[in-house]
Amino acid sequence: MRTALLGATALTALFLAGPRAFASDSVAEDAAQARLEQVRQDPRLASDPAAIEALARDAEMFPAGQVQIDARMVVAIAWLERLNRPDDAIAELHKIALDPLADPVTRWFARGTSMLGRPKPTRMPIASTLVSSRRSTGSFGADRSVAEPSP
Repeated sequence: MRTALLGATALTALFLAGPRAFASDSVAEDAAQARLEQVRQDPRLASDPAAIEALARDAEMFPAGQVQIDARMVVAIAWLERLNRPDDAIAELHKIALDPLADPVTRWFARGTSMLGRPKPTRMPIASTLVSSRRSTGSFGADRSVAEPSP
């Protein structure tokens, strides 16, 4: 049933928008995926602050969807684990947590809470690292909601 609905939706969009709309979406998504993989597959680029900043800028222009979410996660983890930029990591995780296209598990991971929104006794490793780094500097600011579970 779902496949039939998706097929009907695609045919309707093809009829209304024409075949070029699908081609441009596909090309943009393929280019975004290639850009993400370029950084993801090269350890030197994955640890280069300029390359990560460029990927973060590029991710803002990627088509909305899984590639954009993955790029933001790569950037957040790089800033958190290798580049010592917890504030920037929290900003990227916040974008993922608020993205309606992110799957529930990814949003849960980014928020550091359970999928039901209740606090967990133990947090995901990335959230624990965020909380520890923010506590050590004494600054949570407005981003506390991302690093701390909601009640």
